[in-house]
Amino acid sequence: MDSKVLHLVRHGQAFHNVQGEILLQMRSSWKIFLDGRWRRLTLKHFLRAFRCLWLLLCCIVSPAPPRPSSSPAAVMPIYYEHADASLTATGWEQAEFLHREFRISGLRDRVELVVVSPLTRTLQTASGIFGGGNFTDTTDQLAAPLMVDNVGRCPRPAISSANSPPFVALELCREKLGTMPCDQRSPRSKSEIQFPGIDFSNIEQDQDELWKPDRRELEEELDKRARAFLEWLWSRGEEEIAVVSHAGFLTNLVTKFGDEAVNKTVFANCELRSVRLRKIVTGSDYAFELTAA
Repeated sequence: MDSKVLHLVRHGQAFHNVQGEILLQMRSSWKIFLDGRWRRLTLKHFLRAFRCLWLLLCCIVSPAPPRPSSSPAAVMPIYYEHADASLTATGWEQAEFLHREFRISGLRDRVELVVVSPLTRTLQTASGIFGGGNFTDTTDQLAAPLMVDNVGRCPRPAISSANSPPFVALELCREKLGTMPCDQRSPRSKSEIQFPGIDFSNIEQDQDELWKPDRRELEEELDKRARAFLEWLWSRGEEEIAVVSHAGFLTNLVTKFGDEAVNKTVFANCELRSVRLRKIVTGSDYAFELTAA
């Protein structure tokens, strides 16, 4: 085996993404009014402002539980107050769009393994893209659902595991660790109940002991974790693997290990990039390289 094909996918839009967009829109709006550009506003701008207000309303319908004022994360901006953020309705639509595209292209049938970050938004996205559609008790008696009903803040029917590749949750491909509550995973025991068709045996601790409220993972630590992730992938027998992860981790992965032909821009929500993983041996040493697939 001289290479593997990796299909890298960022999770769909989650609630913390929405509030991040809202804050950026609000900051931009203040600048427009302060410098006088409001005189040139058109209907398009007012429609955008209305959309922003609507998204804000959707976000506060199910607010996150209050964080104690003594917590080091209490000073974080409001859009990070979504602990282990789940998908929005738009995020589910994005996942379902890729599900249809993958079926039409035949890519879903070629994928031998789905490796997914153990955070709710990535577990939901992976289930939506690579799952077998809506789960029903009458037609799916022999397989557990990938996901049960109504996980997260946006209700969604259970998803079947029928005719799906194996799913493995792995800490190595989760988002950059620390300080942001949206990047703190739920207990493994809870995720195992919500996603019974996904293998969580590689998650060693029930509680998230990797995430710290007062310490952000350093770049060199993230680089080391990304290399360990490629080592893990290379040790697997599968040759075509899907990876459902996060913007920070995936962008670091393609930046540090991608050659000049690999797109190194930040991943958009539910964006797919396919790359080829190679192990380059030089004497007694070796390195990993990602090339365009």
